[in-house]
Amino acid sequence: MTRWWRTLVFFFLGFLLAAAVSWAVFRSFGSPLPGWVSWAPWVVAAVLVVAHLRGRRGARPIAFLLGMGAQYCVVLALLFLGPPIADRLHRHSFEPAAWQRNSRADFLWPARLTMADDLLASRRLDGLDRAAVVRLLGPAEPGKAFPGWDMVYLLGPQRGLIRIDSEWLAIRFDGAGRVAAAGIVHD
Repeated sequence: MTRWWRTLVFFFLGFLLAAAVSWAVFRSFGSPLPGWVSWAPWVVAAVLVVAHLRGRRGARPIAFLLGMGAQYCVVLALLFLGPPIADRLHRHSFEPAAWQRNSRADFLWPARLTMADDLLASRRLDGLDRAAVVRLLGPAEPGKAFPGWDMVYLLGPQRGLIRIDSEWLAIRFDGAGRVAAAGIVHD
């Protein structure tokens, strides 16, 4: 076996052993788990370090340790890169009829939430009067107000890692009754 293949094998062994231990610890939450289980990857790494120091050229302790740490990099990447990627994948073009229907078939990605960014980027609201906004978007949410905004439309759950708040399309009119600003606000 070539040197690079051996390094890759040790990396994946470290990754798989650490992931298996993490899975076992997670699955046994609340139940006793033998203490040696959580120490197993570190014991194997120590044995590999000793073997390497004694001249065993086949041992790859650094690759094994990097594999052990790689699972945390994968989890962090999924946590922090997953929401922005999901947001990009769920974006759609603004369609007035779909906006007014506001299908909530997908609770996490209602129709308005998927179209709001396109609506704002297109600047279709700029300069419209209140009646034209209502014709385009339908009636605003009754009883909901944000300081400094005149009309609001519920978009859906806040995009991001923790989705506990809601996002709203907020519209402000100027003294002449025309749209002066529009943006997304959170409650």
